[in-house]
Amino acid sequence: MVSISYHTWPMEKRYINWFMIVLLFFAVPVQCLQAKSPQELFNEGVEELKTGEPQAAVDLFTELIMTEPGNAKVHKNRGVALMKLGKVDLAIQDFERALTLNPDLPGLYSNLGAAWYYKQAYEKAVINYGYEIEREPESYVSYFNRALCRVLLNQPKLAMADIARCLELKPDFPKALELQKEMKGFEIQTGAFMNQNNAVEMAGMLEQKGIDTHILTLEDHQKKTWYLVRVGHFADSKEAEKFCKQLINREKITAIVRPWGKF
Repeated sequence: MVSISYHTWPMEKRYINWFMIVLLFFAVPVQCLQAKSPQELFNEGVEELKTGEPQAAVDLFTELIMTEPGNAKVHKNRGVALMKLGKVDLAIQDFERALTLNPDLPGLYSNLGAAWYYKQAYEKAVINYGYEIEREPESYVSYFNRALCRVLLNQPKLAMADIARCLELKPDFPKALELQKEMKGFEIQTGAFMNQNNAVEMAGMLEQKGIDTHILTLEDHQKKTWYLVRVGHFADSKEAEKFCKQLINREKITAIVRPWGKF
């Protein structure tokens, strides 16, 4: 089935692999105590996180929350451990609880942004990365992750602005350079429809022939929605033109080269 989005699922999955997971947690030096204190219990949980044992970390943080339910740092760290276990809904609950307890906790909005990204709730992710950037304006990773969300929300101009800012802060960031290059490329348009079903039908026909197809949804200056059937991605126009001619001759369809993500 062809999805109506900025890219079909394979492309979206690739962006998930690009996504920079920067789950921030707190660590405090362990003190030498004869009996376990809340601080020592906390640090044991952190050590379990560091050594790749998130379930053990969850158990320790849960035990600590029973005695310190108002500790925002513990909720945040348990949320990180839950994210590593793939329990995103529970992680969001912990992050939001931490937010209620201490809205100024460093990195909290970044963690929430990551959680909402994996829930494919990209608008919520964008909002949280915005809050994180307000607090940490030099966070190039937050700009990059927000750019990925904006790509998936059909917001190429805003995504490009985030990538540009990311590269100002980190000029040699490979993933940002790759995404910027991709967004400046070209793709083949095989149809433009105002009826979504017509676009799905054409895209489905091409998919059946083994042609990787996606449907780009854009709004024109008159606020009319268009469903554009697109094929491939090419770094330069000559490469795109060559493939376009091959596609026309082989499939006997109308096709033109268009800028990536634009009319």
